[in-house]
Amino acid sequence: MTSYDEDRIQKQIVAELRARLPKAIIHHSPNEGNRGGTKGIIDGQRRKAMGMHKGFPDLEVICNGKVTFIEVKTPKGKLAPSQKLFMEEVQAQGFDYLLMRSADEVRPALDILRGRAA
Repeated sequence: MTSYDEDRIQKQIVAELRARLPKAIIHHSPNEGNRGGTKGIIDGQRRKAMGMHKGFPDLEVICNGKVTFIEVKTPKGKLAPSQKLFMEEVQAQGFDYLLMRSADEVRPALDILRGRAA
């Protein structure tokens, strides 16, 4: 599977989130950029200086005063070490972090996303 597969899955997840949580704020922080050569280095330095955090997840959902972070992966995709570290850091601060591989995973996570105990 390619990053385009992950993009397709993420779009499906966002559509499902918007349908099920119409009042929530659903945000994608673009963490992709120019990754090659001198342009990639300059792009990375600029984004870091602007506040980009390595390992930041694909989506943030703000609902009922609660923030939940969502990382999107293909069915066989794995978290990078920086993503695992970010997950551990935000969970230690009391935030929820979800790994989703399909839009089918939205419905079972609704209580968490709405700020209720699962």
